[in-house]
Amino acid sequence: MKKILACLTLLALGLSAGAYAQTSTPAAQDSSGAHAAKRPMDPQQRANQLAKRLQLNTEQTNQIAAILSNRQQQLQSLKSDRSVRGADRRAKAQAIMKDGDTQLQAVLTDNQRQRYLSMREAMIERRQEKEGAKNEPTTPMPDNAGK
Repeated sequence: MKKILACLTLLALGLSAGAYAQTSTPAAQDSSGAHAAKRPMDPQQRANQLAKRLQLNTEQTNQIAAILSNRQQQLQSLKSDRSVRGADRRAKAQAIMKDGDTQLQAVLTDNQRQRYLSMREAMIERRQEKEGAKNEPTTPMPDNAGK
């Protein structure tokens, strides 16, 4: 009887935890309402976001969407290529990103390019701060350990 009661208690806890997970506050969202997960933003959504922030015209927005789509396809192809590993994979991914960024900047006016570079620098700083926070210990080590 005790085993059945224990199993029912565990089942109830599991169900309540699952219900809580479904009703808890969702993860951070970007301006389009999509979850800011680790998957890349849709190229058209990213182009539209840049269009708003950089005041792009329709032709620029379409060109940038094509560049971002091509870059995403190249990165996906690299990801599925099992023959490239480690440092080579990172180097190729960085080359794809750099090439896409160069193409993107070529579409922009001088003023838009300056704003884009500022946005990119701010993003890099936020990422570094977030990474730094992940690497910091959450609780300090006691000074008198082992005494």
